Parts: sequence; structure tokens; C-alpha cells
Amino acid sequence: MQVGVTPEETAVLIRWKKRADNYVLVRMKAEAILYASRGVDVSIIAEMVERSVKTIREWLAGWRDSRMCSVLTGHAGNQNAAKLTRAQKEDLKAVLAQPPSQSGIDAEFWDVPAIRDEPDSQRFADADIHVTDSVSEQENNSSTIKTNRTMSNETFVAFATQKGGIGKSTVTALAANYLHNVKGHNVAVIDCDTPQHSIHGLRERETGLIGGSLYFKALACDHFRKIRKNAYPVIASDALNALDDAERMLAEEEVKPDIVFFDMPGTLKSNGVVKTLSQMDYIFAPMSADRFVVESTLQFAVMFRDNLMTTGQAKTKGLYLFWTMVDGREKNGLYDLYEDVIAEMGLPVLSTRLPDSKKFRRDLSEERKSVFRSTIFPMDASLLKGSGIREFSEEISRIIRPQ
Repeated sequence: MQVGVTPEETAVLIRWKKRADNYVLVRMKAEAILYASRGVDVSIIAEMVERSVKTIREWLAGWRDSRMCSVLTGHAGNQNAAKLTRAQKEDLKAVLAQPPSQSGIDAEFWDVPAIRDEPDSQRFADADIHVTDSVSEQENNSSTIKTNRTMSNETFVAFATQKGGIGKSTVTALAANYLHNVKGHNVAVIDCDTPQHSIHGLRERETGLIGGSLYFKALACDHFRKIRKNAYPVIASDALNALDDAERMLAEEEVKPDIVFFDMPGTLKSNGVVKTLSQMDYIFAPMSADRFVVESTLQFAVMFRDNLMTTGQAKTKGLYLFWTMVDGREKNGLYDLYEDVIAEMGLPVLSTRLPDSKKFRRDLSEERKSVFRSTIFPMDASLLKGSGIREFSEEISRIIRPQ
């Protein structure tokens, strides 16, 4: 009773068969399907996985009907994918129920080779990205920044993604806050996320609150005395002019930043995004455990790596993905399945996963004394605990190694 298995599916099944966790039934089913794909007799398969012939036939029939989806079921004492929530299982079913597509951009989640094989020009044209034009434009209009950056030690870091609403600006502000106020690095933020300019807007609101309150003025002065420096600069810009604005800021600031963070727009279609990203030393791309967010993030990461990093058109030394907006009720199995595929694509994922927490939106206010998201004050110690921001920022710091 032989079954058909594509090379992509074979690679995934082999990984699942080798899993060292408690997904017992998943491993058994993966092994049985792999044997059947090679023409091994059903009775022999039954002996090898210690299941009845009837059960093996049912597994193979399920494979024919729903492919990968049939491997992830809710049996064996709830020791496999049944640990996921109902919504998560339905999401995975929708992804895994079909064999990998060969259409490239429209491929299902497991179609890693198809994404890699898609012609570069097609993928960038679909996203309205013109790589050659963008790089040429940067060389013509912003050539000075390349020379200046070669002679200096600041590190350019961008938080970028194709999806909005994923908490990119908040993470930028929190990482900058921690590295500036706790780690002691000199940082700056170029807010390119026009028109909302969330980080620059936050700085303006905080400045207004401090200007109108003796309490906040005293608090700010005390903080600056303790860290022996002022608040880091926040520059409102856009993706097209971000590099020029960064150059002017570096020339004007008496205290030169070790790290310059760029908060990028939530779409690659904005003018200048590719040009600016190509000059980053490091890029960090947030994603949540949502199929569409993951697919979009992977498309962005693969396209940027294959078209700019590997061709030498980008200065970028590293591109990393990280999980954000993690629901504490979600089980690790969902993320492990995603990360198996991401690893196959050769993309690194940070070990720190940021939770979905209301404290991330706790700004400076006259009504409350403790603050978490701020461009001036350090995060409240009690709020910092359990937020993952300390671990996340420390992990980033180890990667970029600012001077």
C-alpha cells in the first residue's frame, strides 16, 4: 500500500520522526508514512511501529486524504498536537492539508524550496520593490553615509516587517530604553514609520508632561544625574530620508551614539525602505504565531537575504526573526513546528519570546507613577520582571556587540 510523498514532505516527516519530545504518535505516523512511501509492506510497517495493520491502513488513508494534517491528530493520551488550542489546530490544518505548492509567492507554508526557487525579479516585482534602482539611487543620493560609516563605530539596527500591528515600534522603544538606561550604551532612534511616528510622538507627549509637572521635572533631573547623560535623541523621518537624517544627527550630536535604531514602516512598498534597510548592520523582524504574519515575514526575510545580503548589495551582517505577542496560553509545540520550517530556510530565530502584555503599553501619565514604555525614563523594575525585555535586549546586545 504505497503512498506518494514529495521531497518537501519527506524532509518534514524525517524531522518529525527524529523529534526527541513527547509527540509519540506524530513520530510513529511519520515513520509509517516514510516506510510506505518506499513500498514497505503494511504488515512489516505494523510490526516496526507496534501498531495493528488496520491502524496503519487508516494512517495511510488519512495521508492520502489530508496529507500533513493527518499526522497531527488528537490521540495518544493528548501527547501530540492536541496540546494546541482549537484555533491553533484549525490554523495548522488549513496550512498542512495540501501538498506544497509550486507557485512561489502563493505557496503554502511548507513550500520552502518553491520560495527559494522563485525568480528574484518576480518576487521583488510583486512587492513593488526594484532592487537595482533602489541601490543605485542610494549610491547616487546618499553616498556620503557609506564613507562616514566606514570611519565610525556606530551600529545601525532596524526593526522591520511587512506586517503592521505587530508591535514593532513598541519593541524598538523598549529595546532602546533598556540599552540606553540600563546597559549604558548611547543610542539614538530614527523614527521612519510615517505618518504615525509613534516613537517620536511618545517623546513629544513625555516632554509635554515633564514641562508641565514639577514632579516629573525633578524625576527627570534625578534620572539624568544618575546615568550621567541625557535622554537619547529621537528623530522623525521617513524611509527615503532616514539615512541622510541619521548622518546629520551623527554629525551634530556631541555624544556619538553606539547604536542607531531605525523603526521602519510596516510595508516594503514605502519609498526608500529597501535603500535604508540595505545600509543596516543588523535587522530584526518580529512575527506572531499567525499563519499570514509568519508567511509574510518569511517572504520578506528570504527576499532580502537572497537578493541583497548574499549578493553584497547590503551592508547587513545579520537578519534575525523573533516571536512577539506570545499568548501565555499557547503551547510551545506550535512555535516548535514553525521553527522547524524556519530552520530549514536557514533563518535564525532569537531564543527570547516576547509575551502579549498590557504593560507594554503603559506610558508616562499623570494618573500613575510607574512607567514601562518610555523614551526618557527607565522601565519600572516590577514591570520589567517577566516582560522578556531584559532577556530580549541582552540577546540583541550579544549579537550586535556595540562598541
